[in-house]
Amino acid sequence: MNINDLELDSMKRIGLDKLKLSGFAVANMDIAKLLSIAETGTVEVHTAVSASRVCKRFLPGTKTGITKIAVKDNEIFSDLVIGCADGHNNFPIEYVYLTITVANAKGFNLENMSYEEYTQYISLVLEYIHSAYGIELYADYMKVDYLEINANIFLTQDFPKYHRVLKLLMSFFSNHFKKLSTYERLDKAQAYAESYKRGNKSIEVVFYDKSQQLRDSGTYLEEDISILRIELRLKEKKKVKYAFGSCFWKDLNDKKIAEYFTAQIYAQLLKKYNGWHMKREKELKKLIVSCRERSSKVWHHLLMQEIRNKSEKDMLPFILDIEQICSSFRLLPDKHRNRNRAINSLLNISIEDDSYKNNDIEKVYEILDTLKHYSETV
Repeated sequence: MNINDLELDSMKRIGLDKLKLSGFAVANMDIAKLLSIAETGTVEVHTAVSASRVCKRFLPGTKTGITKIAVKDNEIFSDLVIGCADGHNNFPIEYVYLTITVANAKGFNLENMSYEEYTQYISLVLEYIHSAYGIELYADYMKVDYLEINANIFLTQDFPKYHRVLKLLMSFFSNHFKKLSTYERLDKAQAYAESYKRGNKSIEVVFYDKSQQLRDSGTYLEEDISILRIELRLKEKKKVKYAFGSCFWKDLNDKKIAEYFTAQIYAQLLKKYNGWHMKREKELKKLIVSCRERSSKVWHHLLMQEIRNKSEKDMLPFILDIEQICSSFRLLPDKHRNRNRAINSLLNISIEDDSYKNNDIEKVYEILDTLKHYSETV
């Protein structure tokens, strides 16, 4: 796949990927056809061990109950599960789960899909399930049990150069999320985080190197293309209902989906980043004064040592750029009129590959501005 052959609009927007749907009713099922397909390994038919087990469907010509049918298509859709649970007074309750991904629809998932595109594709999937497997599903009350919303950020630099920025942004999400987990890749004898994840049992936020994932899967991408995928995963039906006021697929639309993603990702990151920036400004002013009081000659070395120690202790960047120190310094009184000379002394500290001279603040706004643009184009 050549990225130039794809529609840019579907790569640069807020959209959907993986779905898990429920709420179907089984209108008809050709069990004999399923049993014949089961010989290929695509379909699994599970039967009751005990005759007392309540079942709704049975093997043809027998009293052997069917407890679950699992279809692993992995082409037009991912998988389909039809099972039977014991209801009130031993009344059998049939349940259906259908999982679909963008890769099923397009063969890859660099592009996402809009709600309208997915609605059309779901109809095609249901027709395919009927013709290929003999299962007719009634979908008027289809519900969403799992939902992935995402956006691609086409980065101006290589993904590993955003490590400090992404780690800081991840720290801004809800305190109800678990600790940050990362997946690291060893590349050219150096380890770098390829993905960052935080969340809980009902919701997750993931940042990951989409371009590298595509290359690993055999997709051709030009070497200079670097893509950050930001993904929001609603992992439970009740979370979907809480987010949108309903878990029924028919009640969703592109506007609701984009607004929720924007509120949870862009708006939250912007607010928390601005708060972090203002807090650091106040802290830096105090730290500068303290270090200058300790030594008028080597205060700038003391200051950078304090900053690096704080970063090491908290396992997070205390500042992103040295310009934050300069900005804070300019806010202090300059009764001796030596502000510029002092700032130059700070800037002239020579450290090879200095983490604080990589314009990381610009990278924050590169990500936030792209998200803002996506939210305004829905």
